[in-house]
Amino acid sequence: LPRLFHSSRYSARRSIVGGTGSGKSYTARGLVERLLKAKGRVGIIDPTGVWYGLRMKPDGKGAGFPVIMFGGDHSDVPLNETAGRVIGQAVATTHQSWVIDTSALKSKAAERRFMLDFLDAIFEANREDLTLVVDEADRFSPQRMNPESARLHERMEEIVRRGRVRGFTPWLI
Repeated sequence: LPRLFHSSRYSARRSIVGGTGSGKSYTARGLVERLLKAKGRVGIIDPTGVWYGLRMKPDGKGAGFPVIMFGGDHSDVPLNETAGRVIGQAVATTHQSWVIDTSALKSKAAERRFMLDFLDAIFEANREDLTLVVDEADRFSPQRMNPESARLHERMEEIVRRGRVRGFTPWLI
């Protein structure tokens, strides 16, 4: 863990694996908080709506980290399934850290449409270091795929395998 922050490229690809309720997201949040304290740029894909807590201190009584919230119940900017490309281009060209909360999208199909456009856009436009944290990564790159999710899986795989040249450091939970 101490080696995590010894370079300007904070880390290599990471995965956090465990059963339901084992503390995967909790562990990732601790690591993300360290990155944010070190002024690292972090983007989080949050299909469960829990990462808004980064904006609060642990006691819930004060401001935490200045991350922009897209979507969910605590959003600065609402999401709809057709906004993926626009939001992806915006976050790829900012130095700000952000959370994409897809929990309020109406269906898994809507979430997949948004995410495919979003990932296409950030892959094309991002050129600066970005730790991309994908919570519940199996939703976007499942083991068993139908034709509809194959393109999304391919984009996730491209970011994980070849994203380093575009500044990505993917963490999959």
